[in-house]
Amino acid sequence: MKKYVAFLRGINVGGNNIINMNDLKNALTKNKFKNVNTYINSGNIVLESNDDKKKLKELFEKTIVAHFKLKIDVTVKTQKELDEIILNNPFNSKKENDNSKRIVVMLSVNVSEDQASQLKSDVRIVENYYHKDDLLYIYYHDGAGRSKFTTAYIDKKLKVTSTARNWNTMLKMSEMIKQI
Repeated sequence: MKKYVAFLRGINVGGNNIINMNDLKNALTKNKFKNVNTYINSGNIVLESNDDKKKLKELFEKTIVAHFKLKIDVTVKTQKELDEIILNNPFNSKKENDNSKRIVVMLSVNVSEDQASQLKSDVRIVENYYHKDDLLYIYYHDGAGRSKFTTAYIDKKLKVTSTARNWNTMLKMSEMIKQI
């Protein structure tokens, strides 16, 4: 069995796309996933499966449609990929030290440096960000809630689908995946 972490996009936000994590855990367990554990209510799941990432993503999304009647984008990372996200931390520990303002945006595909540089063309975007393949590491100095640099903006500008998590969540998921 391989260890994975799955991140659901846009659930339980503002009263939309409501999915109870216990119900999700039960649905996933019934669909052959093993050692399923969730973290907080925003769709962070660790689990084991014999399937590859592509198949796992498909099964996850089909399970959500079947049990919750919702079409939700799911980003799946292997334990190794999650470890690399943490290891490749580009944040300056002195200037960017608030983990709640450190965000990792996971993109649906790799984007080139040229594509990622398009994000700098908007003067409204003042956040520090770092790009690596299918990831953006962003530091929101004034908090993400007031920023124009949202996943919707990123998706539109880069023509991708993305989901974001703060650094505390990424560290917790790294801890949880090692415990299964």
